Amino acid sequence: MFEKIKQCVQANLVIVMLIPGVIMMLILVIVYQTTARENAKLDEGVEILTALETRDLYTMEEKIDYLKRKAVDPGDYTALFGNALVFGDSIAEGLGLFGFLNPTSLVAMMGKSAENSQGDVQSIVELAPRYVFF
Repeated sequence: MFEKIKQCVQANLVIVMLIPGVIMMLILVIVYQTTARENAKLDEGVEILTALETRDLYTMEEKIDYLKRKAVDPGDYTALFGNALVFGDSIAEGLGLFGFLNPTSLVAMMGKSAENSQGDVQSIVELAPRYVFF
């Protein structure tokens, strides 16, 4: 009888030891796969950054400007000319009065000409636009 109990305990002991072992193996496999996936994403990100490092900054800015212009509604001139400045006379002033451009994008006044506009050059320089239209 004692022998039968001993055999039963030994059989159950194998099962009791086998189940946690299998669970531990599954956990290790899941952790390994997760880590491998994260490392692959990290490697992909490093490759992208390395490729971006070698690109020409001017070309990238031009592409960004192109994408911005493409995303802007063609009728929305304030967004389209957001980093530009229009310098001129009453015609240029009308662009602001009729709402085509923001007043911050204009240096204009009725009667302005090349002869009497030297004082406005400093305000153009201070605004530092990317494009200037005369």
